[in-house]
Formats: sequence, structure tokens, C-alpha cells
Amino acid sequence: MEWLIAAGLHPRANATTLVIARDLGARMDYDTGHALYCLYKIVARTGISRASVKRHIGYLRELGSLAWVQHGTRTNIRRALGLSGYAGTATIYAAVIPAAYDHALGHRIIGTGYEARAVADYRQMPETHAQATPTATVDNTSANPVDNSAKRSCEPPSLTSAPQKGQVQMVGV
Repeated sequence: MEWLIAAGLHPRANATTLVIARDLGARMDYDTGHALYCLYKIVARTGISRASVKRHIGYLRELGSLAWVQHGTRTNIRRALGLSGYAGTATIYAAVIPAAYDHALGHRIIGTGYEARAVADYRQMPETHAQATPTATVDNTSANPVDNSAKRSCEPPSLTSAPQKGQVQMVGV
């Protein structure tokens, strides 16, 4: 996120956007890459106003770093489960690494969109691997600069996918 904001890929993304991204990242399920939105809890934890949280979540989506998995609704999920009381369904986001980041740093990714990248949970690394890995930070300052001259659409991504047309046929093997 720091690179995306520093590269100026969104004119309004700033340090507040980064605080909100870190809050989502701290609560992300690293098995799926998903995080519950929980607007009021983000407001309580960060001290950022409700309107600003909503605005900066929009910036994260426009940057391509968040994709909607499920839109929250006011439907009472507790009634559907046979329980008393009220609880609406939650909005769920998925963390995404935008193609602009991979392109600028020369990464080659197989596939496109949300499904092209695997999620790794580095919090659960074995001791031997963690000790062998150097702890120095990565310096990306020598990477190619991002060309922001062309006007780009700020359409937020979603997890919709194109239907498959059929199976690949192997011939002569």
C-alpha cells in the first residue's frame, strides 16, 4: 500500500488510506485473503470519522487493492439462523495486489485478476525458515517509475469471473 500511495496512483489516497488498509490487514483471514469491513469498529479503533473511513475504503477499491467478495445487507441473518435479535450481513473485502504494482516492478504473474495470486500467511512460518530469512527491508526506489500520464478509469474490482467455455483437449500425448 505504501508503494501504491507514494506512486500517486490515486490523487486522494494518503496516510489516512494507509491507516485503514493496515487495520483491514491486521484483521484479514490469511487463508482466504478476506477481511470483514465492520465500519463502526474501524472508526472506534482508528479514531477516523465514519465518512472518512467510507471515503478511503473507496480509494482502496479504486486503487485496485480491495475487491468486494460480499456486499453487506440489512437482512437479519440471526432470524435466518433461528436466533433472536438482529444482525445484518457483513460486507467482506478481499485483499488484492493491483496489476499496476506488478507491471511497475516487472513481476510476471500467471493469470489475471483476483484469482491470479496466492495468499501466503507469513505469521505461521516454521522457526528454521524465519531464522534463515534476512530481516532487512526491501529497497524499491530503483524500480521503474509508474507512468501516470494516461487517464485511467477508477472502477473498483469485484470477484466476478467469466464463465469457462470448456476443457482443454490434449492431443497426441
